[in-house]
Amino acid sequence: MSMIVVVPIAGVFAILFAVFLMWDVLRRDSGNAQMQDIAERILEGAKAFISRQYRTIAILSVFAAIAVAVVLRLVTDVPPDINHHLPNGITNAGDNSDKLGLAWRTAVAFLVGAACSGVAGVVGMYVSVKSNLRTAAAAMKGLSPAVQTAMRG
Repeated sequence: MSMIVVVPIAGVFAILFAVFLMWDVLRRDSGNAQMQDIAERILEGAKAFISRQYRTIAILSVFAAIAVAVVLRLVTDVPPDINHHLPNGITNAGDNSDKLGLAWRTAVAFLVGAACSGVAGVVGMYVSVKSNLRTAAAAMKGLSPAVQTAMRG
């Protein structure tokens, strides 16, 4: 089986497993009102932090994507066998006269990757704060439930 098929399938399974773990942790007991209040304050601070960080990262990502596009446009030769590395149905990806096409596609791919990374960071931060609350609540029941909750969160 081709890697162009295996990799997306593996990615889908990884995302489904992560969603299952998130569901499993978020359905657990969230503790008493005082614990929930503290967790909300932590979440509020984490949101402010990540919002500020991601504004800066977004600006830098745009500049980095532009730099990648410029460097590729000026320096890179499109490999002559590039069409051999494409999935079926996609042909004529370019030749050396299409350096601009390669440059902008690479820059867009960079920005899409940065956006996906940002989404993963926000979701991870949210789930980690919520799972910390649930781990603390589980710790009141014993070490084993706390460790299980922590490892899944």
